[in-house]
Amino acid sequence: MNQQVPDQESLRLKHYFQVGIGVGIFVALVSGFVWFRSNKSTPPPETTATEVGDMPEDTGPDARFDDDLQAKVGLEAAPTQDKKKAEPVDLAKASEFFGQSMKQMAACVGLNPSNASGERLDPSFDSLLSTVKSDLGDPILRSEDWVTWNMRAGGEERRIRIETDYSDSDQASRHLLYFKVDKEGQPTLIPLPSEQTKDPSDSFIASLQKDGEVYEEEKGERAYFENGQEMVLTEKNGKIDDLEFSNGSKTFRCAGILTTAPSCKCY
Repeated sequence: MNQQVPDQESLRLKHYFQVGIGVGIFVALVSGFVWFRSNKSTPPPETTATEVGDMPEDTGPDARFDDDLQAKVGLEAAPTQDKKKAEPVDLAKASEFFGQSMKQMAACVGLNPSNASGERLDPSFDSLLSTVKSDLGDPILRSEDWVTWNMRAGGEERRIRIETDYSDSDQASRHLLYFKVDKEGQPTLIPLPSEQTKDPSDSFIASLQKDGEVYEEEKGERAYFENGQEMVLTEKNGKIDDLEFSNGSKTFRCAGILTTAPSCKCY
């Protein structure tokens, strides 16, 4: 009996999908653990990173970083502090920082995008994809790892979280978690019927959201490209707050883009 042999393109896409599944599961586990401990991420070791504004002149392509990106866009050089949940966003300043960071990212990871001019740029996923498209084309795989809605209900904080499980290569599944959050930011699980927690319907999620007022939506997404480049980001209310882009041995990371103390580093 003749068997159909998959072409190279199908095998290659299957490979990327399997890589995406594996990384997605790992990130979901790690992000869940980190998020459960008050949404903090441990900064990478300073010895392996080069921060924007502190680069020697003889470090090759990375030397093209501006001397002081934060000063250039008028940001305060204050120590990093805890971010407030509903911290007002200065979108104009965030767009200015994001535009500059795209120029620095191109220098760090070895891209030459036509529109990374350093001008003001909306900090959105579409803007990011547009910046790299001339070099990398469109992503071959794009996924949503998790989404969280922060809300106020009856004088207390509530949190709805959906985590996506890619362990089944045939069909991704979603898992629902519902929390109340104390004044210290520590979540306590609110039990839900088991039949509602796996692959919850949009109508059930909407019913939970009606328990209070949703003031913030956070989302974790990633994208993979033809030659193995990977993009991982966190969005708040549709705007990028944290970003990581890897190309070969180089990685560029930005954190707190929507806050008053954003920072970027090249690894």
